[in-house]
Amino acid sequence: CNKRKGKKMLQTIYPNVDFSKITPVTKWEKEEESIFKLNQRIQRLWEYIGKLKAKRIAVVSHSSFIGQLKDQKIGDEKNELKHCYPYVMTAEYDDEKNFICAYETNLDHTFEEEIEEVEEEC
Repeated sequence: CNKRKGKKMLQTIYPNVDFSKITPVTKWEKEEESIFKLNQRIQRLWEYIGKLKAKRIAVVSHSSFIGQLKDQKIGDEKNELKHCYPYVMTAEYDDEKNFICAYETNLDHTFEEEIEEVEEEC
């Protein structure tokens, strides 16, 4: 039920996004992904992010992935994530760029002010 739109369609809709790392066809598993495998996938994401030159990265995903990424929780219907909301996190890495930990960042200003700050740096 959560299969994404085709790569070509996404490239047309979002021409400013780099889709070069996305395979054209996803092979969907027949079984539901275990929490262990999901956590492995999240670990690979953190490792990938740590090797990037950019300091501010946007991760866009389904709420179950974001919930596990930031809170290690999936399916907490009483505390659902906000839809289309920019959760801000900080990731820490050692000198060799190995992932140490990540945590949600409580900004002293609004998200809009954070965006303005990023735009001023660019």
